[in-house]
Amino acid sequence: ASGNQKLVLGFVWSLILHYQNIKKAPLLQFLQETLADVPDVKIRDFHQSWRDGKALVHLVSKFTDKINLDVLSKNDPLAALDEGITSAYNNLKIPQLLESRDVYPRPDERVLMIYLSYFLKFATTGLEPVEEPIEIQVEKLRETNLKLREHNDNLRITVKLGEELG
Repeated sequence: ASGNQKLVLGFVWSLILHYQNIKKAPLLQFLQETLADVPDVKIRDFHQSWRDGKALVHLVSKFTDKINLDVLSKNDPLAALDEGITSAYNNLKIPQLLESRDVYPRPDERVLMIYLSYFLKFATTGLEPVEEPIEIQVEKLRETNLKLREHNDNLRITVKLGEELG
């Protein structure tokens, strides 16, 4: 069951990344360019570059001055991450899709990519991201669920054919 669960979760993440139209290289380039002038932050990936919270706090500060940069002097990654996530939500309306413990001590690349893609949307539209009405969110979930069912049906057919042939 554990192997199947990993496959299903991987498939779900692939769907999310696909339907959110998140491309790794352009997102990474945007983040690198946005934070290029910050001396103590080097963005190389969606893992360790974000772990201490500095990159997130500085990223939020690029779009609003309503963030407490003093949190960085505390050398407390969880406090910095909390400040960045909370400030991004309060000032930029970027949804709180993660918590500081999702990033520290072991960041999850996919979660970070989805979260950080909202900053790219914010930067390219010049507008605050608008949360979709619940009806649209529910419809998207239904569509995803339908695709998962179709995929599951196809897997069952493939297994059945394999059993019949072999």
